[in-house]
Amino acid sequence: MKYTIGGQLFHSAKGTEWDDHKYIRIENGKYIYPEDLKPRQSPNTTRAAKSPISSSGYKSNYYNATTASGRKKTTRSTAALNEEGKEIWANVKENITEEKRKEIEQRTKKRDEEITKYKEEANTTKENITHTLNLLKETLQRETSSKLKEISDKSAEEKESIRTNKQNALSKLSEDKQIQKDKIKEEREKDVAEERKKSEEESEKLTEEGKKERTKLSETLEDKIDQIRNNSGLSEESKRKQILELESRNYTEKGKVNKDIYNKKLSNKQSLATVLENIRGKSSLKLQDVDKETSTKRQSITEEAARKLQNEAKSTAEEKDKVNKDKSQRQSEYQSDAAAKRKQCAEELSASLKAAREAYASAKEGINASYEEIYQKEYDEILSRYGKKKNEGSSGKSSRAEAARKATDTKAGLDRMKKKK
Repeated sequence: MKYTIGGQLFHSAKGTEWDDHKYIRIENGKYIYPEDLKPRQSPNTTRAAKSPISSSGYKSNYYNATTASGRKKTTRSTAALNEEGKEIWANVKENITEEKRKEIEQRTKKRDEEITKYKEEANTTKENITHTLNLLKETLQRETSSKLKEISDKSAEEKESIRTNKQNALSKLSEDKQIQKDKIKEEREKDVAEERKKSEEESEKLTEEGKKERTKLSETLEDKIDQIRNNSGLSEESKRKQILELESRNYTEKGKVNKDIYNKKLSNKQSLATVLENIRGKSSLKLQDVDKETSTKRQSITEEAARKLQNEAKSTAEEKDKVNKDKSQRQSEYQSDAAAKRKQCAEELSASLKAAREAYASAKEGINASYEEIYQKEYDEILSRYGKKKNEGSSGKSSRAEAARKATDTKAGLDRMKKKK
């Protein structure tokens, strides 16, 4: 058997001249092969074994697509070989088996490397998905925290503004109240002063009137006294009596005048007290009205501020709730997207692993088929040269038939012995 590499001839162990084969020698009855040209090392055989095959596409000197599928595997029994053929077949079979093992091992290693590569790529993809998801979550958390802080800061400013406006309004209200009260008191004091002045003027007028009345009475008395004194027709005693009587009457009339003035002054004083009381009463009512109005306005300002604070708190809560809901929705979308990518990655990994295993199984099947062909060709060649002669085969068959007969007789005897027992 000859193989060709780039036009150069190489010989296999199945050379035409076994005794003086240039690539094989016999030592102590054993066939020794060079390490670089053991059976199945030729390029054609190597290409046939390493190439993935199918029943329709594989091309090889050792493979026939039409007959391979229908061929019944031939039992390669060494019983049909002579001793030399058995030794050669054992050596050839060992080398072919070793080469087949190495090729399957190499293909298995390639499959394992592919599987490892696919798994590492899948793990890297999953890690990237997780890393990207974590980055998105961290970014989302920072954005959310920033928005929530902005809302809180804005709300705090608005609340502070509401409280400041409230305090300013209350302060202004107190100032307005004090201004109104001061004005009312000023008007009251002014009215009181005017009334007091009127009363004093009236009192002075009464005093002056009383003084005039008394002066008039005194002058009248003096005239009458002068008349009595100048009356020569009256005695001194009569004059004296009349004068005393005039003086007494004048005194009484002055007393009446004084009493009348006094009563008028008292009436004026009482009238003043009543007027002042009315003035103070009206002023007090005005002050009470100012207090009531201020209290109402204070309550209104306080309630309005409380309402604004409540609305601001509600608005802030709604904005924060909206931000948190948006965060939850986006986070859910991120997680769903990551889950979908992980699922896709798992499916792709599963498909890749399945394809790798199927390719391995197909390649292994091809290797097995290829080497089965080689086994058979090598065996057939050895059998054609080192098969037992017919008489050797018949003797062998007779010996096997005799041994089978003896075994049958022995088994029958044992069965009979069991039945007797």
